[in-house]
Amino acid sequence: LGGTPAAMSADIALNAGNGSVSFQSATSNLLTVAGKTGIVSSGTIRTRQSLVLETADADANISINNANTTGAASNITVNSAGGSTIVSGTVAATGDYIVQGGKGISLGGNSNVVQSAAGAVRITAATGDVAKAGSGTLVLNSDTNASGGDNLIISAVAGNIVLGSTDLAGGTSGAPVSSVSLTAN
Repeated sequence: LGGTPAAMSADIALNAGNGSVSFQSATSNLLTVAGKTGIVSSGTIRTRQSLVLETADADANISINNANTTGAASNITVNSAGGSTIVSGTVAATGDYIVQGGKGISLGGNSNVVQSAAGAVRITAATGDVAKAGSGTLVLNSDTNASGGDNLIISAVAGNIVLGSTDLAGGTSGAPVSSVSLTAN
């Protein structure tokens, strides 16, 4: 997809089968997908710049599989302000990786999954839990470029953090340089 931005008012489904959906634009520094009733992606979303997936309605959910950015310092933001958020696959952000869920967040699945960012990783559920799904191992890693100060922060404002088989790291495995913080109220 490319060219002039378009507006939609419906569910958004991105499906490339076993392939990927790629977004590239010479005139825009990010891809923003705003869904009224929900966003579902079963493949890979790949952008050259930042990626923003967000919903605003009270019961609008976001469910994505894989996402990555390829440009320098490009963020991935997944924000289901009123609904739940599921990120089941691999994430690789060259900037920050931010996940927000109004009614809880589910990460990972039945396969081993790495969700990482060269910058900070911030995962926040307003209500409900931040939970690891499925039987696979989940690796959450911030500061993969080992620059320092890019923390991994997980917060469940009115819920629990239930991560099961999960590895948390602030920096590369050989040189952890940033802090990891878990807060549940």
